[in-house]
Amino acid sequence: MTNAAPPGPRAFLAQHQQHKQPIIDHPQDGDYFWNAAEELIHYNGFHHMSREVTRDAEFAGVQLKAGDTIVLPTASANRDARKFEDPLTVDFERKNARQHLTFGAGVHCCVWSHLATAQLRIALEEVHAFIPDYAFAGPVEYMSGWPKVSPCCVPMRFTPTR
Repeated sequence: MTNAAPPGPRAFLAQHQQHKQPIIDHPQDGDYFWNAAEELIHYNGFHHMSREVTRDAEFAGVQLKAGDTIVLPTASANRDARKFEDPLTVDFERKNARQHLTFGAGVHCCVWSHLATAQLRIALEEVHAFIPDYAFAGPVEYMSGWPKVSPCCVPMRFTPTR
């Protein structure tokens, strides 16, 4: 499966120089990188939950039958304008970027969410320190799997600085 406009932090930054440049310009600002990582996770919510309907019901005018599967995309919650000002815009200075639901919430929050965010922050710092000029070199290929779709091939071109 391929897509010309793939989701994900690297893909987003490869397509949006206006967001990549401030990351390149803040090489020593740890707080900026943390918030940028949280905002990219907020914007690129990738995980979905599903639940099986246990009894016939109606929700928001939709008839649900026992045995139906419903999908709950966390990315939709991350786009809630009641929670996030201008939710369709990436803002690396968003004050509540950490309040996304990409990793779940409460007792259902991913136990490794802080590690994943730290890995993204470190990747942002290191990639932009050594290869700031990256761009797509071909279409992204995805490995589909429930409950998320992940890229398995992201062809890039770049010139290392060191």
